[in-house]
Amino acid sequence: MKIKNLESIIILLVLLNVFTLFKLNNVKNSIERQMQQNEHEINNLENNINNIYTNVDAKLKKQASVLDSYDVQIRGELNPNNYTVPVTLTITPKEYSDELTATLQLNNKNIPMQKKGTSFKCTFDVYIFDDFKLKIILEQNGIQKIESIEEYSKLQYKYLLDIFGGFSGKESYSSGIYKFDGDISLNFGNSQNNSPIKASLGKYLNGTIVSEQEVELSDHMDIPVNDSIELNANDKFMLCVNVQDKYGINYKYVVMLYEIDSKGKSVNIRPEWSNGSIIEISDKNGNILYTPEYILVE
Repeated sequence: MKIKNLESIIILLVLLNVFTLFKLNNVKNSIERQMQQNEHEINNLENNINNIYTNVDAKLKKQASVLDSYDVQIRGELNPNNYTVPVTLTITPKEYSDELTATLQLNNKNIPMQKKGTSFKCTFDVYIFDDFKLKIILEQNGIQKIESIEEYSKLQYKYLLDIFGGFSGKESYSSGIYKFDGDISLNFGNSQNNSPIKASLGKYLNGTIVSEQEVELSDHMDIPVNDSIELNANDKFMLCVNVQDKYGINYKYVVMLYEIDSKGKSVNIRPEWSNGSIIEISDKNGNILYTPEYILVE
């Protein structure tokens, strides 16, 4: 009889534990749902506050502005002779009179704007590799009102090629010989404004080209490579795809970097850009136009 009572008690305790665990799990799930809901509500509140600040800031700027509106258009073709593009600016002042004049201050250069009804307009050229700031000077009866409206940078990416890809394969270094065997995969973007016209594969040793061969051009390039080069202490080898676009601009695109240190051993740490990045942009005469910031000039 006592054994049966003990079994009943054990069964009861087990059922009680199962029930307790079930309730605890429900409580845990409920707390987690509540925490997620609270977090979601906090995020929504923060977004609403940020939107309020943004809207208030925009209204304050609009209220303090001397302009009712302005419009900047960058739509022209790139001039391949000086790498400039035309920009058209139109402004409408809040207060207009026949005596009012408007001048665009482009960086440190002043450009008179022409009247178009109650608005002012001008077209000017900008060098795509330079940052530029636009300021408006409104003048009437010797009193000037100056306002900054826009600041532009990295305009070159609107007109230059996008190149992406890299090397995949096997590499080895032994007895002073570096060997590589694999494929270079390359793609081009930004085809609406630009396109490649020719490409070549160049081998560089310590910054000097040692060989170059033209490769067949296509929208998607797969270039098989199986080669070797002798490398000694402090040598730096780069394998690059050199591309020229329709404007005559040349791109040096590195797909492989291999370095030997002063002790004759390979350098294990390689920069992120060393397998698929543009490291230099030059004109048709070889003059450097642009070097990305991630390259350290030695």
